[in-house]
Order: sequence, then structure tokens, then C-alpha cells
Amino acid sequence: MKAGIIGAGNVGQTLARLILAAGNEVVMCNSREPETLSSAIETLGKGASAATLAEVSEQDIVILAVWWDTVPKVMEQVGDWSSRILIDATNQLTFTSGSTRPIPVKLDGMTGSEYVSSLAKNARVVKAFNSLFGQFMDGEVNGGNRVLFYAGDDNNAKKTLHPLFTAMGFYPVDLGGLKEGGKLMQVGGALNGKHFIKRTEDMCL
Repeated sequence: MKAGIIGAGNVGQTLARLILAAGNEVVMCNSREPETLSSAIETLGKGASAATLAEVSEQDIVILAVWWDTVPKVMEQVGDWSSRILIDATNQLTFTSGSTRPIPVKLDGMTGSEYVSSLAKNARVVKAFNSLFGQFMDGEVNGGNRVLFYAGDDNNAKKTLHPLFTAMGFYPVDLGGLKEGGKLMQVGGALNGKHFIKRTEDMCL
């Protein structure tokens, strides 16, 4: 399998390493030319490549790992997702004038992933990875596996992703749809920033 990753920052590269370690390929893009990712691709090693946004978005499974303010522009450039799976790893955070820390964006009752889904024409959106801080996107850990919460309205898309998440070393937990599950996972939700471990002796910490 080859997964596309839109965004080559800390989150994008961390997920790329896990996908590669699971025996897959990744193709990545950023907001500039593919050549600007040569160093990152060399570090990631065999199975990693860089391409344009158009080429990355053509993969059957694509991870969206960009800053929130970039989401509308990316969705506009892609256009029609043609039923491909889009994993939304974003958080609805933005910087305001004079602010040193990002603040949550209000979406008039929508969850972040419902908003992404409204922009991503014909995409099968699944929310995942956003509730974990970058240093905890580690899959297998000593004594168990990191719990990965995910949510989506398309059950077939979630069934497709579950074995990938497992192969990446995580213990996947389906929270339901984008509204209910997404609310728990997004910034301000009960599970955002919570880093549980499913221990091998079946005890959660």
C-alpha cells in the first residue's frame, strides 16, 4: 500500500515513519516544490518519496496533517476526492494577531472533522491521530501499545484503516461518527491530549 501525506512537519514525518515501518510506502507533499523535501525523504529512507499535492491526493488513503488555516486552500486545490479515504489529523487551532499560542476556532456547532468533510468533496473522512501529541505517536511502547482513537461516518473506511492502525503499532478504538467521536477527540474534548496505553496484560493505564 502507498499512503499519501499532505504536510511534512513533525506529525507528517512521524506518521510516515510508522507507515514505512509497517511495510508500506508513503508519498508526501508540502506547500512548496517536491524538491524541498529531499532531506526529509532521504532521512525517511526506502519507500518514501515526494510529489505534488495533486499526486499525493490521488492515493487511496491520504493523511491530512497541516495547520488548520491551510485546510480550505488544500481542499480547494484537490477538488473531488472520488471516494478516497481522507484521514483528518488536524486540530481546529489558529493564531490571532499578537497571540503567542494557538486558540481554538469556533465552528458553529460543527466538529473539526465535520468541517473538513464539508470541504472535502466526496471524501470518506476519518478522524485520527489529532488527539495525540507528536512525541506520543509512537505505536508500540514498552509493555503495550498506544491507544489510537478514531471516528468516521463511513464504516467501510474505518474497517479499511483498522488493520493499518494496528500494523503501525497502535491499539485502535472506534469512537463512532464524526460528530460524537470527533467532539471527544478535538481540541477541548475529553480525549484530546490523553495518552493511554493498552498493556499486553489487558490493563489500561
